[in-house]
Amino acid sequence: MNKKEVSMSELFFDLIFVSILSQVNQATEHMTDGILSTENLLKNFMLFLIFVAIWVYRTLLVNRFFNKKWYQYAFVFIDMFLIILLSRAINSEFQSTFTPGVLITTLLFLSIATQYILNYILNKERFDIRLILPYVLSLILASLISIFSLFINGNSNVLVFLIAVTIASIVPLFFQKQAKKHPVYFDHLSERLSLFVILMFGEGLIFIASDISVFSLNPVYIIMFMLLVSLFILYTLHYKYTEKAKAKRTGFFTLYIHLFILYFIDIMFLVINEEMQHDHFSSFNYHYLYITAFTMYLILLLANTKHYSSILSSSKVKMNIIVIVICVVLSSILNSFISINIVFILTILTIIFINYKNKIKKEFI
Repeated sequence: MNKKEVSMSELFFDLIFVSILSQVNQATEHMTDGILSTENLLKNFMLFLIFVAIWVYRTLLVNRFFNKKWYQYAFVFIDMFLIILLSRAINSEFQSTFTPGVLITTLLFLSIATQYILNYILNKERFDIRLILPYVLSLILASLISIFSLFINGNSNVLVFLIAVTIASIVPLFFQKQAKKHPVYFDHLSERLSLFVILMFGEGLIFIASDISVFSLNPVYIIMFMLLVSLFILYTLHYKYTEKAKAKRTGFFTLYIHLFILYFIDIMFLVINEEMQHDHFSSFNYHYLYITAFTMYLILLLANTKHYSSILSSSKVKMNIIVIVICVVLSSILNSFISINIVFILTILTIIFINYKNKIKKEFI
């Protein structure tokens, strides 16, 4: 397969998405009042899942079909406008904006389904209809269930809507056979995912910088900057040494791994923001949520590395597991936010040393 580059319109689209994910966190913070309940986390995940479902379908559509035609650009900006409208429906009071949120989500699902049909009609010689049918039918089904949720009274409507969004999010996974017949441009997909992650880190750094005072520099900001840089370096090394040339890939593994990576980065930022603004880290649920999010980030990144590169031998995998276990134990014992982040930084540096020391020595020293 020929190499496919990420377009400027895709980067613009992703920049909007990253900004909206920060709004999701703000909505969650308004729900918590210092106590992050399971219900609030589920609401946060549902909001995240809505945008993830939209992003997954659009990304796979663009990867396979996008060839810079005018109608494709038109749909990019139509969808972008709808997503901005959807972001305005995000609110800590779910029921107050539930109806417009569902209607806009349904419009987005139907817009993307229309694009799959249109692009297939104009590219029949290249693609089998069995490739697009699962995407189109699942989007239509999700749209119908979403509309149905509007006629349900009480909080049950949110649950029905969550079912609709979940269906849209996971259906592509059940059609691996069709996807393998028309593999993705893996270099394009991995680049798109990596740029999304980098934008997320950029959003985190901007947040930290917004609270820094040049007259009284708090050590916690230095530690947080070092942590985000460490997380970024680890991800960059992972991306750099991922094997991208192999053909016949569906891309599902790295796509869904990255979506969970993005989610746990987002959760880390949520906890960091609560600590910076309200000093809630001493709360049991914030403490262990932060540790869980960081640990899952490492595990998912290592899983993707193991799947797509030959860097991780069995001995290195064991060493990584030991390092992560030690990190979890130490950070669970410690109560200081700064101390825990220092442990996180040292953990990342150790993992980098274990996995990439030879590569770094060869290329950068």
